Amino acid sequence: MEVEKRVSVKEFMRIFGLTYYTAYNIVYA
Repeated sequence: MEVEKRVSVKEFMRIFGLTYYTAYNIVYA
């Protein structure tokens, strides 16, 4: 359970970071 939770958080942060980075580029392009 804990391992899956850690992986989920890591994946979530990765996706969130990518989305934030993309949105930043679109807004400030």
